[in-house]
Amino acid sequence: MEEYFTKKGLDQLKRELEELKTVKKWEIAEWLREAAQQGDMDENADYLAAKEAQTALESRVEELEQKIRIAVIIKRRNKDIVSVGASVEFATTSNNKSKVVLVSTEEADASAGKISAASPLGRALMGKKVGEDVEVHTPKGKRKYRITKIA
Repeated sequence: MEEYFTKKGLDQLKRELEELKTVKKWEIAEWLREAAQQGDMDENADYLAAKEAQTALESRVEELEQKIRIAVIIKRRNKDIVSVGASVEFATTSNNKSKVVLVSTEEADASAGKISAASPLGRALMGKKVGEDVEVHTPKGKRKYRITKIA
């Protein structure tokens, strides 16, 4: 199964992977060595915490390697249709305007205006054109939006 990323998003994953495999790996190894010198491993809270951190790091490394292996960089061909990588401006029925960029789940950052294409709003916007209305089901009920610009 493919996973779609912007070039910037994929580069960010690769940087994170490199950081984990080099810097973080050695930090945890040093933590483990220091904790092991404290004595009994079974009752050594510091050692157990270091082991948990090591397990979490290994899981994240595996996850990133898998994502990078199956990654497909998004190449937007049709700028008239909303797709992953598009910047979309839309208005509510009361004419409040918003702008979002559709990205992969991994790249999503709502505070920066980057929403996942897999989110309810992202799914509703995908494949639409300027002037089209979309309806999004939210916990607060249905919301209607009109697409005003795609970049």
